[in-house]
Amino acid sequence: MNQYDGVLRMYADSGLRTIEDWAILGRDIASGEKPRLDTPHRGGTLSLYSRGQTHPRPRSRPDLH
Repeated sequence: MNQYDGVLRMYADSGLRTIEDWAILGRDIASGEKPRLDTPHRGGTLSLYSRGQTHPRPRSRPDLH
């Protein structure tokens, strides 16, 4: 998440993040989910999703315990 961005920080504090932010946290957006919020940001539109709209990303390799 772009911590230096006060607007995005406010949304993140309320549980909303971008697709990229959720990917960094190891979560994917469930298929067919529509953004919880589309907000204007730096001349474009930014789609934000809540944790309930995500699922854990499958591991690329099994645990080696």
